[in-house]
Amino acid sequence: MPRSVRLAMVGVRVRALLSLAAGALLLSLVSDAVGHGGGEGAGLLRSGAMPSVPVALALVLCGALSGRQAPNWFDR
Repeated sequence: MPRSVRLAMVGVRVRALLSLAAGALLLSLVSDAVGHGGGEGAGLLRSGAMPSVPVALALVLCGALSGRQAPNWFDR
């Protein structure tokens, strides 16, 4: 695998972990604010944080599968 591709995959893995951590942190902060009665604007923050978690999970999956060699379907 070329060096530039390896560096790109490291970037995908780092981005996935940071995005997952940021989404979890945002959801935790919003839930804490709503639980303590400070829920003004929590819906907007929650609607921004909710899509980040599945996107981060998809990036984690892509990063985990990136090291595997794809099967060669045409040489059978």
